[in-house]
Amino acid sequence: MDDERPVRRVTRALSTQVALEAVAAERDRQEAKCAEKRAEGEDWRTCADPLCTDDIRLAVITEEFLEVVKEINDARAEHRDPGPNLLVELVQLAAVSVAWAEHLSTLSQQERTAA
Repeated sequence: MDDERPVRRVTRALSTQVALEAVAAERDRQEAKCAEKRAEGEDWRTCADPLCTDDIRLAVITEEFLEVVKEINDARAEHRDPGPNLLVELVQLAAVSVAWAEHLSTLSQQERTAA
């Protein structure tokens, strides 16, 4: 029985690594899409952008959270597993959260206290 615990830890670590890689890829996609839209003359910003306000960040993260909720509710109503679609939505939610965290990590301690 003790032999199973290290295996579970390794499996979880690998699963965590895969999930974090998916979030990192989504962050890259977000930044690329933002750059593309800005090149087209649109005023697009990711949640990592210092010019993005916390109100906008909150709206974006709320939208992503509600997409997770919608996928779960749709799957229930359709009697199906939300699996793949839910994973996509959760990765997007995590990536937006990471973008906001990236922004906060660039602020000085004084700026964080004031924010």
